[in-house]
Amino acid sequence: MSEVVSEQEVNLDKLEGLFKGAFLRTEREKDELVIRDESGVKTFVKIDEGKKMITFYSVWRLKEQFPEAAHLKFANGLNNGLILVRFSVPIPNILWCDYQFFYEGGIMPYQIVHNYKRFVSVCIGAVQSDTSGMFA
Repeated sequence: MSEVVSEQEVNLDKLEGLFKGAFLRTEREKDELVIRDESGVKTFVKIDEGKKMITFYSVWRLKEQFPEAAHLKFANGLNNGLILVRFSVPIPNILWCDYQFFYEGGIMPYQIVHNYKRFVSVCIGAVQSDTSGMFA
């Protein structure tokens, strides 16, 4: 996994091969790759060829009993306190987590897999930081 994946080689098939090589379970949903790891985190992977960008994202359901202001405050606190991942509440009761990085000029397979693992780690930390029971 030390050879550079050229910009032209970056596609869902290539990424799926890299993740499977790292012993991660993958599946396809439309134009996205889905990774499910042992922690239960479901991560979607998208490629924007025009921007030469890979996006990891996950979606978490929030309990309706909490007001939207509490959800927004929680997301803002995560953005203020955690690295790498961006958190938002795009619709009521949904926490959106994403991370984007460029592959222009090529990228090392290690970077892709390592960024994925870091993304999952930060998402798990975000969920575990909830002390009010906000997650459904």
